[in-house]
Amino acid sequence: MSKETVTVRAAEAAAERTKHIKLGTGVASLPYHHPFMVAGRATQLDHMTRGRFMLGVGPGALVGDAYRMGIDPEQQRRMMNESLDVIVKLLDGETVTMKSDWFEVKDAHVQIPPFTVPVSYTHLSDHETLRYLVLRLMLEKKSMVGGGGGGG
Repeated sequence: MSKETVTVRAAEAAAERTKHIKLGTGVASLPYHHPFMVAGRATQLDHMTRGRFMLGVGPGALVGDAYRMGIDPEQQRRMMNESLDVIVKLLDGETVTMKSDWFEVKDAHVQIPPFTVPVSYTHLSDHETLRYLVLRLMLEKKSMVGGGGGGG
């Protein structure tokens, strides 16, 4: 049984026995996982915990792990950002088609919407990851309301 399976099962068991505490499985090192699968697991756990699941994400911290998986450690943050873009869109109910040098999604969408709407995007592994996501969401919101505007 994989370490990930054990962690997910532990969260499932805790969800059965508790009613109020938030539950998470730790940080998912996004360059090591396909974003469609991460979004699907997050949605499943969000439902199983009735909205108490926290998805933690990061680029991966150990250079040795990346090396053993054939991932260039210098590319981990870029890979995390690409993956996070897809995961956020999927959790927001969008259908996503995207091809990168390490994953591809075609007309991808989560099977059921997250239990928690709107989805909380605050459970990130470091300040740089949080900064990236906040800037991305701000730019997205700005473009939705007409964009642009001069600075002051």
